[in-house]
Amino acid sequence: MSTNRLTPFTKRSITMNNSIPEILGQEQIDLARLKKQAQLTQTSIPKTPRITRTLKTLESVLKVLEEHSRKCKHQIDELIQSVANENHQLARQLHEAQVAYLKLQAHTASLQSLKDCYCRYAHMLDGARTMFNAYQQTSTKRDSIDQVKLGLKECTQTLCAIEAQLEAMLGTFVLSLQEISGFSRICPGDEYEIVIRYGQQKWKTRGRIRKHDRTEQIWTRQIFHLKAKLADLLLIKVNEVKLLGVSLKTIGTKCFEVNNFYSIEAQRMIINANQSGTIKLIFLIHW
Repeated sequence: MSTNRLTPFTKRSITMNNSIPEILGQEQIDLARLKKQAQLTQTSIPKTPRITRTLKTLESVLKVLEEHSRKCKHQIDELIQSVANENHQLARQLHEAQVAYLKLQAHTASLQSLKDCYCRYAHMLDGARTMFNAYQQTSTKRDSIDQVKLGLKECTQTLCAIEAQLEAMLGTFVLSLQEISGFSRICPGDEYEIVIRYGQQKWKTRGRIRKHDRTEQIWTRQIFHLKAKLADLLLIKVNEVKLLGVSLKTIGTKCFEVNNFYSIEAQRMIINANQSGTIKLIFLIHW
């Protein structure tokens, strides 16, 4: 999992008319640096902030990290006790555990700080929209409306840049395709195609059921690395290959929320590929 550090905060004041409240507040993050870091990590910056889904994802991630942090702390306490009892063979293991714990704490703190900043700007954006709508319904001077529009634009750009940096810190999902099963529905010699879409990421694999043993399957690809995203859904489509690989018959398409994928332990996911559930896909998910 990535351990990018939090972008430092900078303070700069914005000169506004006395009659207009300071929409953006006094403390802001360095927008230019956020954009540059997004380019370095090859993370695309969205044009529109996805506030609700972003906060929901961050809540899931931070919950998992905090739980893992507690487990690591408990393990360190046990190792300290063992070393204190003159079991010096565990000293190296204790040191490694302490280093990993400190990295985890720093990464969690960075995510939490960015989340707090994101929440502040989301609140400012809501206030700027309310003010803009109110000014449009009154005879306010054009300069005042333009100033509010400027604040609205800067809030939007900052939220989008923060989302890009957060995505760079979410790590990667590794999906391992175990098998396709279906009892009487899966026959020896059948061939299937699986398409996986996650945001702009797309993977495709084809598999064939062995003629002499339906439990033995050959796939062109079984491991899929998906860069974790804040607001995208995972889509899995299963096709049955017909007519010597020329024609495809769609069996089913499933769409998933990935927030449950954030877990320290590996998870086994069983998907009903068709509506009746007679064909199932089995994946092993690591984060």
